[in-house]
Amino acid sequence: MAIQFLKDVGLIPSKVQCNICERDMTWTADPYCSEGFRWRCPKSVARVRCRGTASIRQGCWFRLSNLTLLEIVAITYDILRRDSAHIIETEHNCSDRTVTDWGKFCRETMLEYLEGSSQKIGGPNQIVEIDKNKMGLAKIE
Repeated sequence: MAIQFLKDVGLIPSKVQCNICERDMTWTADPYCSEGFRWRCPKSVARVRCRGTASIRQGCWFRLSNLTLLEIVAITYDILRRDSAHIIETEHNCSDRTVTDWGKFCRETMLEYLEGSSQKIGGPNQIVEIDKNKMGLAKIE
């Protein structure tokens, strides 16, 4: 369900092209890969099937992680809930470095999204005041 959720919200591509024949690949179950699914090329010519395959992580921001997608979803959820790093490490049996790195990656991803979708405030003849007491540093746990 977690993997289907990632696909439904666009964090895993819903369409991938074969590197060999450039046709759209299909999403298939694969018990031999860690995620349980893989992209496979359905093209056949004269009963010879194209052997193109790709990880379901291809083209998404999970591609460089050594964590499984289920671990990524669970750890990200806990980070966004603002659970303490120690609790996340214990619950998911991972290192403090993993939690720190993944937390930093989540913050950078959110910042990148906000910078791309934010609008400027104020304008000609408008004064915008910012309360510097509301500004803070990143919380280090």
